[in-house]
Amino acid sequence: MVHPVLRTSDLKMRLVSAAILAPLSVGFAFGGTWYFGVLVAVISCLALYEWLSMVGAGHATLIPLMGLMVVSLITIISGSFLVSILLLLMISFLFLVLSTTVNPKNAWIALGIVYIGMPCMSLVWLRTNEPYGFESVLMVLSIVWATDVGAFVVGSILGGPKLAPRVSPLKTWSGAVGGVICGVSIGVLMGLLLGLSPIRTAFIAFFGICVCLSVFGQLGDLFESVLKRKFNVKNSGVVIPGHGGVLDRIDSLLFVAPSAACIALIRGDGGALWR
Repeated sequence: MVHPVLRTSDLKMRLVSAAILAPLSVGFAFGGTWYFGVLVAVISCLALYEWLSMVGAGHATLIPLMGLMVVSLITIISGSFLVSILLLLMISFLFLVLSTTVNPKNAWIALGIVYIGMPCMSLVWLRTNEPYGFESVLMVLSIVWATDVGAFVVGSILGGPKLAPRVSPLKTWSGAVGGVICGVSIGVLMGLLLGLSPIRTAFIAFFGICVCLSVFGQLGDLFESVLKRKFNVKNSGVVIPGHGGVLDRIDSLLFVAPSAACIALIRGDGGALWR
């Protein structure tokens, strides 16, 4: 029986959307770097288009979209995280420099290139790292999804003190804790299935990584809530039933993916997060 506080219709729409999006993402990731890279490039351009509309840029420029596609292609070919990020920063900077008018919207457009582009390139780079590329991407996605669902369900059932009432009135501390517990549980389970021994010192470090990624996911969600309040929009779009726009669906991932990529870059070992 679903608790009456739990928004049944919202949960049902989320589950239907997830049932479509999750297999699609995992299937493309399993197919290889090129398949996954193309999917990420398309999603990132859709998200950036929503960003341009949200900040009031509309159809003002195609440069950010074209730049994102080019960097996506370079990331797939080169497999270099640092080169991709430098290119993104360069495109963002050049857009500001070459803009024909001085307009505050240009700064938001430039920010959008980095805000959306960096996580997307991070995901593609994670997938290029063999032999653990697919497993790393799957782990990142699973932690994000589990955190999101856990926070929604636990927060709806238990309620309690609000997490950030001025930013997102529906989010609660109980939901935040529940989200972390669910996200970490899924991450640890995957780590164990991938051969990580719970008696090794590395297990403690991996547990900490899972906690950080789960927390960053919720911070990403809150950050987008701040942006939507600033621009007075309820959702970034209406593409995905139950979630709003593409940007609404990947908001948590926008903070998690770069964090995971930086961790993998520092750790080395084929980009594995759990070794």
